[in-house]
This record gives sequence, structure tokens and C-alpha cells, in this order.
Amino acid sequence: MVERTLSLAVMNGRFGMIVPMSLSCTERMKELRDHLARRMAYAWLSHFSGDANPSKLFEGVKFRLDIPLGKKGSDFQLWSSKYLKWFAAERPNLFTSIEFCKIEKQMWHLNRFPKIGNMLSLSSFAKLLQRSPVGLQLTTSGPTIYVHRVITMFIKCFDFVPYFRNETDGVKKSEDYKPFHFGVGSKSRAALAGFNSSAFFFYFVALGDCFHCGREFVLSFPLGLEALPDATGAKLEKISLELMSDLRRNALRRRVVSEKTGDVEYDEFWPSTSKLFLDKIDRVLAKHYGFTDEELDFIINYDIKYRMGQDAGEIE
Repeated sequence: MVERTLSLAVMNGRFGMIVPMSLSCTERMKELRDHLARRMAYAWLSHFSGDANPSKLFEGVKFRLDIPLGKKGSDFQLWSSKYLKWFAAERPNLFTSIEFCKIEKQMWHLNRFPKIGNMLSLSSFAKLLQRSPVGLQLTTSGPTIYVHRVITMFIKCFDFVPYFRNETDGVKKSEDYKPFHFGVGSKSRAALAGFNSSAFFFYFVALGDCFHCGREFVLSFPLGLEALPDATGAKLEKISLELMSDLRRNALRRRVVSEKTGDVEYDEFWPSTSKLFLDKIDRVLAKHYGFTDEELDFIINYDIKYRMGQDAGEIE
């Protein structure tokens, strides 16, 4: 199947396709990624947002897309763009503004093709990967955090169960929030800070499908909890508590009607209103990861105009 798919796009040793973005970021497409690496001399791979938030690539197309361009040969080289978003007014200049960065194989973390488009994002990504994954610190019970399984512009991670009620089941935990347990409370609160950070958002976008945050991404996030100095952990714990309080304060109680379960009530959270606390977290994590001032600025302001709105500008 892979051979046939690729051969349909090849002419005179060169190829080009428009394919779902799963090419780069899902386990089921690993076979095709391996095939490209075996058969191609190089590939230039650009990655495109697929919905109207903020704008679509083509009218009527709601899929996140990859466009690989390349040439058959050996000694494969991968050149990748960042995950591209744009407002409608930017669409005419979209393709001419794309930047690519060479991604060495040791950066194909989780066997994915990272969505990274310049040397600054590559150096930041490389420093993230030097830390150990959160999964090494998880236990089967103990202090718990809850990570929302869908990510758009912000992560939603809490140390409490967000309010959810429907007519059928009453008050319960929404299945959209997945629990993760830690043996020590200080570790859970440091992890709580880490998962709400822009560093994690960058990590997820670089490797994920930019929508589904499965267990794999939580377990693999290189936070290095065991290497956190006590003073750093204490700072993260303090900011986590402040962040949880701020998120609760800005939450809105919503009500909708479901054909399956009747009236549904739930709390809707707006992490963008708490960006000040997220930035505090990233400033603490910057020392932990060894980010330069330039790399920290990149992380804090990653995709800022799309996450915060077109007129947001930089946040200090």
C-alpha cells in the first residue's frame, strides 16, 4: 500500500503529495515515514492547520495537512516547517513565507517527523529532549492531576475534577479529563505546572496531531521531575496553586442539551486569561532546561498571535 501510494506521486524521480498530517505524527503512518527515509534523498515537509481557527488552507477542506516535496535517492535528509497557521488576510503570502529547518534523525522523537521550522525552535526542542519523561514518575494511585484529551490553543490541566453534570448520571468526572497519579504531592504539583506550560504546548504541537492529547504525550513529556531542585519545585508548586485559583475564578458555567444524556452542565475554562501565570511557569522551567533568553522568549511567545488573538502582540 505504501509503495503504491508513493509511486502515484513520483515523476522523473521527484515527488509531491498533499496528504493528511498523520503522515508526520501518528504511529499508524510510521511505515510510510520509514519508506520515505529508505527511498528518498530528501524531503521538504510543510505542515498546515486544517480548520477555520484561524483559517483554512482550501475552502471545503477541514483536514490538517502535510505537503511533502522531494526526490528519490539515498542518504535521506528531512527538512521540516513549523505547524503553520494563518489569518485569512495572510493566505496569499502563505507559501512564500514558509521556513524550513533540517531535522537530523536523532530529533525524530517518538519516531515522528517534528514540526520545527527554524534553528531557534530546533535548539529549544533539543534541550527539552535532554530531560527524562514524566511517565517514569507516575504511580497507580496518589496525588492526581487531570489532563484534557483535546488541545487547541491551550492545555487544560487541573489538580481538581472540573464540574460536569448530566441528567442521566448526575455530577461526575467528564471522560475528556484523564487522571494521572504521582506518589508525592510535590511531584504532582510540579507536573501540573509543567503540563500547563507553553513548553509543553510547543512539545505537543511539534510532535502531535495538534488536537488529540493522548496518554503517550503525557507519559513522554520530558519534564525531568527527578532532577528538579527543591527550590525550583517549590516555585512551581506556588505558581500552580495561583494558576488553579485564577482558572477557577475565570471559569464560566455552561449548559447545553444532549440527545443522549439530556441537560448537560459543565465549567468552561479560559487559560488565555491566565497567561501571566503560564509565563511565570515557563520562566522557572527555562533554568531547568537551560534555555537562553532568546529560547525562553520563543517559548513564551510561541504562536502567540493565534493563541491570544490577532492583536495580542508579545506578552511580557
